Amino acid sequence: MKEVTRARIEATPEWDRAEEEMVSDPARLSSMLDGPWGEVLPGDPLSFSRRWGSARLRLLLVNVESGHLLPPKVPGLLKRTSTSASPNVVDLSPFDNQAFIQRWHERYGAEVFFMNGTELQLAVPRPPVSQGEVTELAIEQYAYCDDLLDVIELGNGQVRSNYWSFWWD
Repeated sequence: MKEVTRARIEATPEWDRAEEEMVSDPARLSSMLDGPWGEVLPGDPLSFSRRWGSARLRLLLVNVESGHLLPPKVPGLLKRTSTSASPNVVDLSPFDNQAFIQRWHERYGAEVFFMNGTELQLAVPRPPVSQGEVTELAIEQYAYCDDLLDVIELGNGQVRSNYWSFWWD
């Protein structure tokens, strides 16, 4: 996971690299996050559906033991794309996506409940609540999906909630 963070920093234009390094340093980021610590924040499990409005979605059933096994089983299901807002996206293989999701499954019980070409939604029964763990995970989630744009916002919200949302546009 640290390799992805390092690769993202190295892919960042020189003029923006200092800020990327700052928000990737756990000691610096930790001092920017708000408490209180030790409690789970409420999440919105249907936030992704509001973005889709009345668009029709298709259901794909895949026989896997756990959702983290989906990316390599259906390689085109989750595609990361670079945008002008995130020119420093590091391309991840289906196995890289699996590694992130599996890590979060093992640590926090995260389960995939929605995945399509550009979005990933996870239900998380045991999100981190300690300042150190929240800080580390905010950096990790930002490395995974920098379309989320603000690592401080991640640490103050999503990371500590029961639902995690990632998107690439």
